[in-house]
Amino acid sequence: MSHARRLLSAAVEEGGAPPSVDDLARKLYVSRSRLCDAFRSETGQGVGAYARQLRMELACRLLEGGDRSVSEVAVLLGYPSSSAFCHAFSGFTGMSPRAWVIQKGTDPF
Repeated sequence: MSHARRLLSAAVEEGGAPPSVDDLARKLYVSRSRLCDAFRSETGQGVGAYARQLRMELACRLLEGGDRSVSEVAVLLGYPSSSAFCHAFSGFTGMSPRAWVIQKGTDPF
């Protein structure tokens, strides 16, 4: 399933939402259940959790740079709105994007 991880990583790095589990399974010519089982066995995480982690790690890097707003990062990562991104980010880090930026000392405002 290292190919699945590479596909997810590439999709996240290119921007936008990562492929769905079904799309990923089709690209790899495996069943959804086979993909999920093998992925969890190899990574210890489900496909969705792994994709969310990749997106949030990229979000942290983009915000840490200090030259992008929360709205810009949300768009770059394919979230439908800034509020959806903020909700996902808060769930991952335990704080809002703005609070995270302030804690890291890279607040551009």
